Amino acid sequence: MRRAVFLACALLVAACGADVSRYAPPDQRWHEWTVHVESRPAPLQRGMNEFWVVISDQHGVRPKEGMLVRIRTPESDWVQAIPDGGTGVYRRSAPVADPEHARLLVRIREEGGKAREGELSFDFPPQHPVPSN
Repeated sequence: MRRAVFLACALLVAACGADVSRYAPPDQRWHEWTVHVESRPAPLQRGMNEFWVVISDQHGVRPKEGMLVRIRTPESDWVQAIPDGGTGVYRRSAPVADPEHARLLVRIREEGGKAREGELSFDFPPQHPVPSN
């Protein structure tokens, strides 16, 4: 019974939420991992926004934890994102000056046996269609 109530609540919350996917940049690959980025709020607003960096396997199923993730916008310095309880989600807020042309840089460092580091750039889609001349 509890499981059914939890599932119903989760579906209700998901149905009422904004369609974040249309405001999120396309996923990118980093070695064998998929990196997905979202913002809160969605769409982005001028000022501080929270960014979620989700690292999972190539099928988006198995989360990757134990990474050092740093983010920055053109308006900020690098800041370390905080892992969210072993879910493969790393969260941090950063300033956005121009939501229509927002970019998030993500620096990932995997430690351990492979010890590798890389940087990805995510351009957020404009909130409104840009008129063509």
